[in-house]
Amino acid sequence: MVSSSSITDESQDYFGIKPRYCLIMIILLAIFFRVFNISQTSLWTDELATYWASTAPTVQETIDRVAATQGQSPLYFLLERVCIKILPQGEFSVRFLSLLASIISVYLMFYLGKQIFGDEKRALFASLIFSIHDTSIYYAQEARSYSMGIMFALLSMIFFLKLFKSRSAFNLFLYTVFSVLTFYSHYVFASILIVHNIYYLYVFLRNKSDIRPTLLKWCMSQIVVALTFPLLLFQLSGMFSNRQGWDWVKQMNFPEALGLFASMLDPKVMLIFAGCFIVFFTLEKADLKSFFKGQAPQLMFLITWLLIPFLFMFLVSKVLHISLFDKRYMVLSIIPFYFLIAFFAHVFKSDVLRVAFPGAYIVIYLGIVLIPNYMTFGHFSYRITHNWRGAITFTNKNYRAGDVILLRSGFVNENWIPVTDNKIVHDYVKCPFRSYYWKKIKGVPARPTIYNLTYTWDKDFYSYYDSIFSKATKYDRIWVIGVDTPNTNYPITNISRFLENEYDFSKIYEATYAGVYLCVLSSNSFNSEPLSF
Repeated sequence: MVSSSSITDESQDYFGIKPRYCLIMIILLAIFFRVFNISQTSLWTDELATYWASTAPTVQETIDRVAATQGQSPLYFLLERVCIKILPQGEFSVRFLSLLASIISVYLMFYLGKQIFGDEKRALFASLIFSIHDTSIYYAQEARSYSMGIMFALLSMIFFLKLFKSRSAFNLFLYTVFSVLTFYSHYVFASILIVHNIYYLYVFLRNKSDIRPTLLKWCMSQIVVALTFPLLLFQLSGMFSNRQGWDWVKQMNFPEALGLFASMLDPKVMLIFAGCFIVFFTLEKADLKSFFKGQAPQLMFLITWLLIPFLFMFLVSKVLHISLFDKRYMVLSIIPFYFLIAFFAHVFKSDVLRVAFPGAYIVIYLGIVLIPNYMTFGHFSYRITHNWRGAITFTNKNYRAGDVILLRSGFVNENWIPVTDNKIVHDYVKCPFRSYYWKKIKGVPARPTIYNLTYTWDKDFYSYYDSIFSKATKYDRIWVIGVDTPNTNYPITNISRFLENEYDFSKIYEATYAGVYLCVLSSNSFNSEPLSF
C-alpha cells in the first residue's frame, strides 16, 4: 500500500497513554460488547442449521450435510464441530468460533490500518469503530461463517500488502493460504480476490512499487488459489444445477440493489461522523488539499474494496438468475468502510482534536445505537429473534405419543421436500428438533412425528399437502410450529386456521416465541390434557 520509506513513526503517547495500551483497552471493550449476554437469546433458525451440520455422527457426514444444504464450504462447520465437542453444551459453545474470530479481527484491524495509513492513530480509530459497531458485534454473536470470513480476509489483506514491502516468499505463501481460507469460509468472499487483482494491476501499470511481486510470481499465486477450487467442485456444480432452490430473496434492479448496499453502510454511523466532523471543522479549518496529497493509492485501494463485493453480488445474481441481495453477502464491504471513516476523521492536525473526535464518536454512538439496542434486544447489537429454545422447550414438556408436529423451520430447502428422496434434506428441515433443545424426557419420544410445511404455497405442493393433512388429522393433537420466511406467500398462522375451519380441530394454545409461531390443536378439546407451562 505505502512504501516503507513513507511510513512515519507515530508511536508517541496519546496524553500519556502508549498506543499499545490504547489497543489493549479497545480489545477489552470489544470483548465486553461481544461476550455480554451472548447466551441469552436462543439459537435462531440458521444457527440451528449450523449446529445440526456440525454435530453429524462423522466428519464425512458433516461435509455431506453442508454440501447438500448450506450453500458454502464445510470449513467453518468442521471447525465448529471441534468447538462444540470441546466446550460445554449451550449457545456460548455454538457461537464461540465466531466470537473468537471477531476478537482477533479487532487486533487485525489495527495491524492492517498501520499498513494502509502508516499511522497508528488512524489504525486505532478503525479498530475502535470495528470493536463497537453493532454489525460487527452481531456477527461475533452469530454461529455462522461471516465473522471467520472477515478474520481470514483481514489476514489475506495484511499479507497482500506485505508483498509490496518485502520480496519474502513466506509472505507470498501466507497470502495464498489466507486467500484460500477466505474463499473457503464462504464462497461469496471470493470477491476479495478481485480486489487483490485490481490493486495489483493498478500498482503494476503505474509502477508504484519497486518491491511488488513479479508478474510471474503473482500469476502463480493466483493459479495456486484457483487450483484449490476443484476440491469442492462437486458442491459448486451441485449448487449451480439446483441454484433456483437456493433463491430465497427477491431479485433487484441496480438502483434497488444500490439502495440495499447503501443501507448496509450504517446511516447512523454516517450521521454521527458528519455531525462530529462539522463541529470539529469549525474549531480547526483543516487543509483538505494538503491532506489528500499523496493519498491516492490508499483511497483507490479502499474504495475498490468497498465497491467490489457489491458489484460481485450484483453480477453473480444477474448471470446465474439467483438473488444474492442480502446484506450478509456484502459484509466484506464494511471493513474498508471503517477504514475510510478513520481516514477522514484524522483530517485535523491538532492532537487534541484527533483524540477528541474518537471520544465524541464513542459517546454519541453509545447513546444513539448501542444503548437503545440493549434496551430493545438485551444485546448491544440488533438480533434476529427466533426463540426456538422457548418453543421447543414448551413442546418438549407437553408432547406425547399421540401428537404430530407440522413444522416450518424456514429453510430454503423445504421446497425440495415433496420431490426429493434425499435423507439429509429430510433431516435438515427438522433442525430445531435435532438440537439439544429437544431433551430426553420420560414418556416423550426421542424423535417426534414431524411433517414439514413448505415456505411457499404453490399448486405443485397441493398433492403433498393433501397427503400430510390426511395423515396429521388422524392424530389426537396437532402442533403447528414455524417461522414466516422472507418471501413466503402465506403466514404460518394460516395452517392452524385451515385446520380449524376444514377439519374441525379446536385451538387449545397459541403463542409466538419471538418470531416462532406455536399453536396446539386438538380433535377433542374437552378430553385434552392441560398443558404445563
